[in-house]
Amino acid sequence: MEKVFLFQGLDCPHCAAVIEREVGELDGVHTSVMNLMQQTLTIDVDAPSSASVAKHIETIVHIHEPHVQVSEKTALAITKTYLLKGLDCPNCSAKIEKEVGHLDGVNSSAVNLMKQTLTICVDVSSADIVAKQIEAIVYSHEPEPSWLRSPVSMFTKWHPSYFCCSASSTPSCIARNWVQSVGCCWG
Repeated sequence: MEKVFLFQGLDCPHCAAVIEREVGELDGVHTSVMNLMQQTLTIDVDAPSSASVAKHIETIVHIHEPHVQVSEKTALAITKTYLLKGLDCPNCSAKIEKEVGHLDGVNSSAVNLMKQTLTICVDVSSADIVAKQIEAIVYSHEPEPSWLRSPVSMFTKWHPSYFCCSASSTPSCIARNWVQSVGCCWG
């Protein structure tokens, strides 16, 4: 059983790592993954242990960071993956990941530059609003992409402006900056 805990006010990387390790050592906890940027801890825990694990996590957190507020995330969430075709700038991808991660309703955000994808976990109630905000964020860093959304299928769209050739006889063609949703699944 997966549970997500929010740690409002956690800003120490060392403390986050120690908390992640100590929570991972609790009985019944299989995995413990901290996301310091999102101030979340995601755990995989046995069902019988899930009732008591929240109190243990709060105790561990307050030993290391007494000012941090601990709460369990209970809203239904979905995972969506967006293809950021042509994204090749590490700086832009980091900015996109950070800005999307700070949107209301987004539990986690990760850009994989090698796969050119943005994967988010978002509250069901915020999914439509967040999609529009993501579009604006992507356009602010990569102004040329076209935005395509589909909850089930993968789209392909070709447009002459995605390719350009220099004035010389050597083409410098590049498929650039095109964003595409490759589906979603219930998380």
